[in-house]
Amino acid sequence: LVGRVVHKALADWTCLSYLEPELLDSLNEFARQAGAADEIALSAAMKARRIIGRVQKAPVYVEIYNAEVRSTRYPEAPFTLETEPIHLFGKIDLLYRDKNREWILIDWKTEWVDPGTSDREAVYLHRHQMAAYSVAMERTLGVRPKVMLYFLNPSFRPIEIAVKEVDEAWQEILEEAG
Repeated sequence: LVGRVVHKALADWTCLSYLEPELLDSLNEFARQAGAADEIALSAAMKARRIIGRVQKAPVYVEIYNAEVRSTRYPEAPFTLETEPIHLFGKIDLLYRDKNREWILIDWKTEWVDPGTSDREAVYLHRHQMAAYSVAMERTLGVRPKVMLYFLNPSFRPIEIAVKEVDEAWQEILEEAG
């Protein structure tokens, strides 16, 4: 539930500029919309507020905000990827253009990642997902986006996935589907 509330807030983005208690009220409402009872919704909203606070303190927060001002921020960006025998569709947490006009693809992760876990280990479970997103967006945009995973728990941890890693993961997908 907490992850759903965080994702909803990050997709909405405008609620992140709300002052307290309006932000907490919005998070509470997101939890209720997800079907949580009052006490559970409030608890989830409070936990989500702490996680969102980490995003708000990170430099990427201002960068994404500025992308919104330039109308180059696309939350919950739909994608379709059709490469025989693969047919995928879904939504990417965030696609935006930075001040240098580079496309950035972000996936927010709310699961707990032990601080002692290496970046490679943290990315491992998500490598195929991120490769599919990257390939889909490259085909749509005509340019390969920078691929970022943002782990939000227990601290804010951005990890860029190198082009080589994306390519290797995509090859694994093709081989497994082959």
